[in-house]
This record gives sequence, C-alpha cells and structure tokens, in this order.
Amino acid sequence: MDLRSFAREYLDYLAKVRFLSAATVRAYTRDISSFTDWIEEEKLAAASLSAAEVRGYMTCLSRRRCCGGRYSRC
Repeated sequence: MDLRSFAREYLDYLAKVRFLSAATVRAYTRDISSFTDWIEEEKLAAASLSAAEVRGYMTCLSRRRCCGGRYSRC
C-alpha cells in the first residue's frame, strides 16, 4: 500500500471508528498531507524513516512556521 492510501485509511479510521470530530479529522488531514508531501519532496522511503529524518521535518516546519505550535500532532 502506498503512503497516501495508508493515510486515507487512517483518516477514515479516525472519523468512522474513533468518531473524532470533522474539525479534528480536517486538522489531521492537513498535517498528514504536509508530512507526506515533504517525504515525497525529499525522496524518502516512508517505511524506513529514521528519527533524524522526522526531526528534519520538524525543523522544516519550525522554519516555515506552518505548524502553529501544534508539534504534538506533527
């Protein structure tokens, strides 16, 4: 399964099984889309991301100030 398909299934799970609010699912959708875009831009393999690579993404977010301090979800 590719990363975007996995993300869609996870978001469906959050909405349909965990019954998270629509606003919460939209927020997760934005965050996950941003992360998957970054993975693709960096040409990384999602299945084998290292902690250092994830920290690199967090650094990227803080530089762009696009996360708005929501690091607990990133």
